[in-house]
Amino acid sequence: MQAYEGYFENGRFIPFGTANIPNRRKARVTVFDETVPDDVGRRLEELDELIAMVLASSDEEVPPFERAVLHREVEL
Repeated sequence: MQAYEGYFENGRFIPFGTANIPNRRKARVTVFDETVPDDVGRRLEELDELIAMVLASSDEEVPPFERAVLHREVEL
């Protein structure tokens, strides 16, 4: 059995994390009396936009950059 936390918005369950639920699984939903602050939904939307931008830029070529020299003497 698995449990996921999230919230309902516009008739949809929005999990706080990744929900790997196989198809056609019986589920039980418990609705609590507490509400989720509005900024959580906004932050999740912004995170979705960020992920989309990262995926869209994954084919871009990274320009060469100067390598850092990190020679440090360490005393054990």
